[in-house]
Amino acid sequence: MMKKSKLFQIAAVLILSGVQASYAEDYQSDDISDIPDVVDYQTGDISDIPDVEDDEYESSDSDADFSSLEDESDFSSLEDESENNDEAEFASLENEESDDNEQSQEEAQLFSETPQEQAHDEQIAENQEQALQSEQQANSEGVNEDQEVLSEEDAAQIAKSNEEALEDAEYGIGEAEVDPQDMFQFGYELFKSEQWEFAAASFLEFIQLTSSDEKNYEWAEFFMAISLEHLGYTHVAVDRFSNLASRKPNTKIVSYILDMFEEISRTKPFDYDQVILQVVNDKDYGFISSEVSGFVDYYQGIQDWKTGYRDWAEDHFKKIPEDSYYYSRYLHQQALYQIEINKPKKALKIIAQILQVENLDQKLRDESLWIAARLHYELGDLKEAGFLYSKIETPVIEQASFLLEQAWIEYQKQDYERAMGYLYAFEAPSFRQFFTPEYFLLKSFIYKDVCHYESALTVVEEFNQRYGTSLEAIYNRKDETDVETEELLYVILAKKNVKKIWDFITMLESEKTQTSNLHNDNLIKYIEGVYDLQIQDSTYHLRHLIKNEYATRANALLQFEEESNLMRYEIGVDMYQRVAQNTYVDASKQENALKKKKEKLEAQVVFPFQREYWNDELGFYQVSLPNKCDTFKDWDLFF
Repeated sequence: MMKKSKLFQIAAVLILSGVQASYAEDYQSDDISDIPDVVDYQTGDISDIPDVEDDEYESSDSDADFSSLEDESDFSSLEDESENNDEAEFASLENEESDDNEQSQEEAQLFSETPQEQAHDEQIAENQEQALQSEQQANSEGVNEDQEVLSEEDAAQIAKSNEEALEDAEYGIGEAEVDPQDMFQFGYELFKSEQWEFAAASFLEFIQLTSSDEKNYEWAEFFMAISLEHLGYTHVAVDRFSNLASRKPNTKIVSYILDMFEEISRTKPFDYDQVILQVVNDKDYGFISSEVSGFVDYYQGIQDWKTGYRDWAEDHFKKIPEDSYYYSRYLHQQALYQIEINKPKKALKIIAQILQVENLDQKLRDESLWIAARLHYELGDLKEAGFLYSKIETPVIEQASFLLEQAWIEYQKQDYERAMGYLYAFEAPSFRQFFTPEYFLLKSFIYKDVCHYESALTVVEEFNQRYGTSLEAIYNRKDETDVETEELLYVILAKKNVKKIWDFITMLESEKTQTSNLHNDNLIKYIEGVYDLQIQDSTYHLRHLIKNEYATRANALLQFEEESNLMRYEIGVDMYQRVAQNTYVDASKQENALKKKKEKLEAQVVFPFQREYWNDELGFYQVSLPNKCDTFKDWDLFF
C-alpha cells in the first residue's frame, strides 16, 4: 500500500513536468513481484493483511525506474530535489505504515477466533433458536375454550421438543432457556384438553426442573396426579398425592386428596401405611366435608384404640356423623370389642342397631350378620343362627367358612344329610385354597354317627393324603419357601390379612404393565421406578407375614393330625360298642326300622351326583345317608 502511494505522488510530479508518457512506460516493467494484489486488501478480516518489511521499499525495481527517468529526461535540475523529497516522504510513510501494521497485528490477535470457537458459537446460536422456536410453538399451540384442541401428534411433537431443549440445557449442549411457568401453562392446556399422558409428562418435567419453592409447584403435582389417575396408574397418583399432602398445601387440594383416599379405601387395594398412617392420621382436618370427616375421625380413632389411647379414640368416634358410613363401621368395631370382653349379648344389641341403618353397605351388612350368626350358635340358638346365615348375600364362592359353620349347625341339629350336603360343596375346585382340615373331622363325625364306619376311616385317610406332604415338610423343618409346603402356602394366601397384601401386589404389577401403552420415556421411567420400589417393599412385608402365618398354620395342622388319629381310635371303639348293642336288639324292632327306612327312600326322588359343581348349587346339596346303626347284617359282613 505504501509503495503504491509513493508511485502516485511521483506520477503527479512528472505530470506537472510533462513527462507522463515516459513515467507510464517505465512503470510497466517486467518485474511485478513487489506490487501487492489490490483484491487481497479488500477483505474484511484484518488478520490476513501481510506484514510489510522495510526491505520492500528498497527494491531494485524502484531504483531501475528512477534511473530510467534520469537517462530519458532532460530535467536533470529536478532530479536531486525530487530524490530528496522522495527519500523524506518514503521515510515518513515507512514509519507510519510500520506502526499501522503493528497495531493491526495486535488487534487481529486480540479479536480473531479459532475455527473451533466459531463452530461452538454457531452451535449455541442454533440451539438457542431451536429452544425459542419450541417455546413459541408451545405458547401458540395452547388450547382454551375458544381455540382448537391440540391433536395427540402435535402435542407429542411439542413435548418432545421441550424435552430435547431441557436435555440440551442440562448437559451443556446448548443454552436453552425454558421458562418453567410457560411449561406449566402448556401442561395445564393439555390437562384441560384431557390429553392425560402429555399433561402428566409436561408437569413431571416442570417438577424435575424446579423446586418446591417455584410458583405453581403444588398445582403441578396436583394436576399430574389427577392425570395419572385418569391413565389408570392409581398407586402412582396416590404416591404423588401423599407427598403433596405432607407439605400442607391449600385446603382445596387437601380436600380433593382426602376424598380420593376415602373412595380408594373402600374400593381398591392400597398401601395402609402410606394412605392412613402418613396422611389421614397425620394431622387434624377441620375444613373437610362431613363424610370425609367421618373417614378421618374413624381411622384416627381406630389408631388411638390400637395403641391404647381409648379416651382419645372415643373423642374421635363421637365426632363421626350418625348418617355416615363410618358411623356403622364404628359400631361394628364396638361390637367386636364387646365380644373381646366376653359380652356377646351386648354385642348382639349393637349389631341389631347396625342392621337397622338405611342404605347400609352390603359388605358391612354381611359381616355383621356373620358375627351375629356365630354368637347365636355359641349361645345355643341354632335356629336363629341358621336363619342369619341364610340372609348373607356374599357369593357362596367367597364364603367357604360360612358353609362349614352351617354344616356344624345342621350336625348339631342331627340333620346329617343336610350337613353332609354342605360338606360336599367343599370338594369343588374353588374351595381348594381354603384351609379345611376341620372339614375332614366333621365328615368323619357324621359317618360315625350313622354307623358308616368304613367311610369314616376313609375320610381320615383322605386327610392324610391331602396334607401328608405338608406334614412331612413340617416334620423335616422345611420353611414356607419349600415346594413341599405348596399346599399349605395356598391356604396361607387365603388368609384375610395376607390376601390383602397379595391383592395389592397383584394390582401393582398389573398397573405397571400398562406403561407399554405410553410414549414419553421420561414418564415411563418415573412410573416404573415408583412401582418397582413399592413392589419391593410390599413383597418384603408379605414374606414376613407369610413366615409368621406359616408357623401358626403348621401348628394348627399338627393339632388336626392328632385329632384325626384320635378319630380313628374312636371309630374303632364305636364299632365294637355298636355290634354289642345290636346283639341284644329284638329282631322285630330291626325289621320295623328297616321297613320305615325303605318307605322313606322310595318316597324320595334322588338325582345321582355327577361330580359337577355349579356356583348357584353350592350350599344346597342334600345327601341321602341312611342310618345303619340298627342293622346287624352289614356289620357282620364288615368284620
